[in-house]
Amino acid sequence: MVISVLLNSNYRFTFIEDFIAFNGVYVVTQIATYTELMNADVDLFTYFYQKLGKTTEQYSTDIGTYKSDRFFKLTDVTDSTNVIIIPESIIASHPEPDIAEYAKLVLSIDLGVVGDTSLLTSLLISVSEVIAASQGITIAPVITKYGSQWLSSSEYAAVVAARETKKRAVINYFSECNRLTADAAKKNAKIVSLQKLVAALSANQKQS
Repeated sequence: MVISVLLNSNYRFTFIEDFIAFNGVYVVTQIATYTELMNADVDLFTYFYQKLGKTTEQYSTDIGTYKSDRFFKLTDVTDSTNVIIIPESIIASHPEPDIAEYAKLVLSIDLGVVGDTSLLTSLLISVSEVIAASQGITIAPVITKYGSQWLSSSEYAAVVAARETKKRAVINYFSECNRLTADAAKKNAKIVSLQKLVAALSANQKQS
């Protein structure tokens, strides 16, 4: 099997049974013959058999079967210090192209001090529904304590009062959407009612 890959591109490699420990996603950084590697004084044992915990004796016995192969120098995409040089014949199937890194994210909001976390239940439900509807992500959000602050009852009351003031100054997007939806439903119902009235009047005029 002749492997066709582009240099400096990412691929998911799968190897034959004795080398499956190498399975993973790599950047192809070099393609060379055995002779080219030897002329460059590359320590092939270090980049190949030693990575699998095999001995120099095993390497000396097996290397003859690979001398006619092309060799691929591969760098692990998750660890640039992990570099392997492997012969083409141990690759089990054509490397999978179009491999890219996608960020794993956490949505984080600093809620500040809260006296009773049960009061946030409705917030969690709303956030969960919005994320599920917009992104298809159904993992429920959780509240995690990351610290604490010692306050008097009057100090905490001031914090709550400040939040209430901010709440009144902000148009709640979801409440506004619900209000507009309800208004639209009422108007649509009125239109349907008028259409029925017009139809009834037209029918009466035809009869007369």
